[in-house]
Amino acid sequence: MYKSTIPSISALFSANSAADLASTRDMLMGRTGSTGSASLSATTTSPTSSPTSSSTSSSTSSSTSSPYTIIKTLQNSPTSYSPTWLFRQAGRHLPEYTAYKKEHSTNFLQMLKSPQHVSECTLQPIRRYSNLSAAILFSDILVVPQALNISVTMPGGVGIQVPSPLKSVSDVVRMSEEIEERGVESIVEELEYVFESVREINRKIDEEGLDVPLLGFSASPYTLFYYMVGGSSKKNQDIGSHYLKNHPSETKRLLKQLNVIVNAYVSKQVEAGAKAVQIFEALGGTLSGSEFRDVCLPILKELAEMFKRDNDVPVMIFARDQCGFNRELEEYYDGVTIDTNYDLEEVKGLKGVVQGGFKPEILIGENNEENRGRIRKAVEEMFEKVEGGKYIANLGEGMGGKENVELVQVFLDTVREVSGR
Repeated sequence: MYKSTIPSISALFSANSAADLASTRDMLMGRTGSTGSASLSATTTSPTSSPTSSSTSSSTSSSTSSPYTIIKTLQNSPTSYSPTWLFRQAGRHLPEYTAYKKEHSTNFLQMLKSPQHVSECTLQPIRRYSNLSAAILFSDILVVPQALNISVTMPGGVGIQVPSPLKSVSDVVRMSEEIEERGVESIVEELEYVFESVREINRKIDEEGLDVPLLGFSASPYTLFYYMVGGSSKKNQDIGSHYLKNHPSETKRLLKQLNVIVNAYVSKQVEAGAKAVQIFEALGGTLSGSEFRDVCLPILKELAEMFKRDNDVPVMIFARDQCGFNRELEEYYDGVTIDTNYDLEEVKGLKGVVQGGFKPEILIGENNEENRGRIRKAVEEMFEKVEGGKYIANLGEGMGGKENVELVQVFLDTVREVSGR
């Protein structure tokens, strides 16, 4: 039986964790050299210290002016209206997506391996809707575990799952050893189909004259770890906390390795043509506030620092169900996100760019005067709460599939009108 000593979580994720991360990065990257655009600099600032000018949200992002409203907003440049994009704007709420899947007799996971399928699904909402400010890569957060040889399935009706998760701390240790043996470049090479999809999407954007930037994305290290040991977001809600409490050193080791992998993964998306990146801390809400502060905050700050050393595009964060930490996160990220459980009034205490907060259920129902009026009222209240701040209109959670495409267009048009006054 594998046994571990158990120091405190906060001790493991102290200021020294920055040096640990640099060491982890050197070891994983040094076996294979550069991963495209990612540099091999080992210099890492402490996640508990004040960020330097290269890592603060106020100075990031591109040194050259962007033609895109959403990128300008993330660069703290003035715009004449608030940009808009939507979590899960591509996919099952669109009738053309359902028809496309049926026409090609393919399922979701199969589609993700085809750059042609991914490009089509990514651009369907851009073709349908006016006033969408960005496309987001049609993919899934669990492609990273797949690259680590962890099986992923989508049985239908229950979401994407890991049917054979890591079942013990011995499995966690074995996974860390396999990552060290393979090296980051070998792992990220397994995701070449994603990068080819990014290139194909940009080719189509140019070909069709769609004039939108493409956003890349990844899950955070903790969210990936949660799926790898828990298997599903719907059950085993305390599994991450269990590992952090009972096997903190082994968990820390794997989280730091995943941090290096995530940075390399999104950096390759940028190299392929993504104009900004969204990080989803989708399951940080399964932790207590103190656990999130001790574990996820240092990891997320280190991820932002690595990314900004290696890239010159904005990076956003969505710490779902932990939005109370946005004040800390905005020091490192160019945009933070408000979920549907957090009052937009709270953004008044934030200095940087905020997105999200709109409830997608308001977009469900018939396209009638009552529902259009409900959307207008909600949008006007939303902008009253943000008080003209640097705001990207978005949802506070992903679309579930029942949204009315006509009401989605009403929302987009209303945002453009109200924010442009």
